[in-house]
Amino acid sequence: VSKHQTDNPQDLYHAMADALERADSAIEQRASKEPDLQGMGTTAVLAAIGRDSYIHCHLGDSRLYHFRDGKIIYQTKDHSVVRFLVEEGIITSAEAKEHPYRSQLTSSLGGGPNANRLTIEPKWDEEGTPHRQWESGDWLLLCSDGLNSELEDEEIGAVLEKASSPEEASQALREKVLETEARDNVTLVVARKR
Repeated sequence: VSKHQTDNPQDLYHAMADALERADSAIEQRASKEPDLQGMGTTAVLAAIGRDSYIHCHLGDSRLYHFRDGKIIYQTKDHSVVRFLVEEGIITSAEAKEHPYRSQLTSSLGGGPNANRLTIEPKWDEEGTPHRQWESGDWLLLCSDGLNSELEDEEIGAVLEKASSPEEASQALREKVLETEARDNVTLVVARKR
């Protein structure tokens, strides 16, 4: 993606989506040659952040959050069985956190021959376009599910509101997750518009 220089947001989005598709193919090819790696998979969230806007795409349950004044104004939707169950009204959001299928993804990079097909969202031409504006004081958080499975969205927003820099926010979020004796690893990137 870094080699793809363009002023056209749609071209950049498609370069990011193509990078995810190539990564998926590379993972599957490697796993087909090494039996110990068969079935391996991962999730991803990408963002190209500009002065006044950002472009993003994701798959799996890694998320992008856009916070303003401590509140979420946008977040990606997990590609998971429990998200489907919540959207259909079969279980509540609270039940989803402890549901036996909470880690069952409907899209991932790799995952083997039984994995669901690759779904990269949001699509360029759908509502919720991946090209979004951000304002002074806004925060963007890209994270693995190890963060949002341990902290409530409101807790994350409160940490961001108190932080004076992305570095401080990252450190505070990591510390808060460690206090929970997290069951999963945590990867995160934080950006703030000045």
